[in-house]
Amino acid sequence: MGERADLLMKLVVAGHVNVAERQALGVVDRQEVAEIVKLLLCHHRVFPDHRGAKAVYEGATLPQVPSGVQIIWERAYPWDPFTVAERRTETFEELDAAVEKFIDSEWKAGIDGVKLRQRD
Repeated sequence: MGERADLLMKLVVAGHVNVAERQALGVVDRQEVAEIVKLLLCHHRVFPDHRGAKAVYEGATLPQVPSGVQIIWERAYPWDPFTVAERRTETFEELDAAVEKFIDSEWKAGIDGVKLRQRD
């Protein structure tokens, strides 16, 4: 992978880059991010892959299911981070539609200060 591809992967997986990396990336195309999410989802069958975490992951998760792809939004009880307080699920037949909805839900304002640009 090239330096930009490595930085994009870090941004999408970790959700954070340092200031110098953020400046090196500049504005990122949504399509670049979508391609990385699809690649990771197809490889791991879930994105983000937080299956080893003990606490409830607060945010959206994309798991592959027999009928397509779901987005699951969860949050924990404030007093019990290990128990799901609320869950909402939406199922998509099309991978692209699920990834676009995920990006809109989680990264509409950008990722860690990196703006996402829609291609013209």
